[in-house]
Amino acid sequence: MCSDYGRTIDAVQARYRIALPDRQLACAPLSSPEGRRYLAAMACAANFAWGNRAVLAHRVRESVARILGPKVAEGMHQVYDVAHNVAKLAVHGGRELCVHRKRATRAFPAGSPEIPAAFRGVGQPVFIPGSMGTSSFVLVGRQGAMERSFGTTCHGAGRRMSRTGARRRITGAELRHQLEAQGIVVRCPTGAWPRRRPLPTRTSSGSSRSSSRQGSRDGCHSSCHSVSSRDRRWTRSPGSRSGCSAN
Repeated sequence: MCSDYGRTIDAVQARYRIALPDRQLACAPLSSPEGRRYLAAMACAANFAWGNRAVLAHRVRESVARILGPKVAEGMHQVYDVAHNVAKLAVHGGRELCVHRKRATRAFPAGSPEIPAAFRGVGQPVFIPGSMGTSSFVLVGRQGAMERSFGTTCHGAGRRMSRTGARRRITGAELRHQLEAQGIVVRCPTGAWPRRRPLPTRTSSGSSRSSSRQGSRDGCHSSCHSVSSRDRRWTRSPGSRSGCSAN
């Protein structure tokens, strides 16, 4: 959705006389055909995400019931759920604005009426997950966020290099060993094999070259992601046959 509509909106900047310092900020009036289509598609994506998380939570309860018993599963409840990467209408500085939190989520301070009653006294909970093997953070929104970013914060650790660059620097097996050394267990229930580095072989002239090990498959890269066999890009896919799970 982001790629398709990003290209569409980027192509109409001149039509609406919008000049931006960065193409990542491409936008269109909410009342325009492009703006309305984008908001409609975003609503569909957000509804799918809510439904998907509900299904995942239900599957967790089913697993707990199967292993620990139904009574334990009945005592489980969702603590908190929040969306990110969505646009919402909000009043800031006396004006109604459409705040699009790309790669971000809300972080409203204590007392904000939009926060659920259970958390209104302390501020909106903010979860910032780290990358594998690094710490994650549970924070709350502060008044400074309203002044600096319309009540917004990042929703993840960010990325220091591209996915392609990361694959060139480390293999799945090496990453798994590093995580195991930190006490992080990565399992591949489907039996998919981690990708291996090519093995050196000898040519007839005696020089060395690399060749892929026969029988190796791209599947579990020991990182709770799956790899698309079509374009070999990392993709999150909870239901993928080549997916992994980490505990």
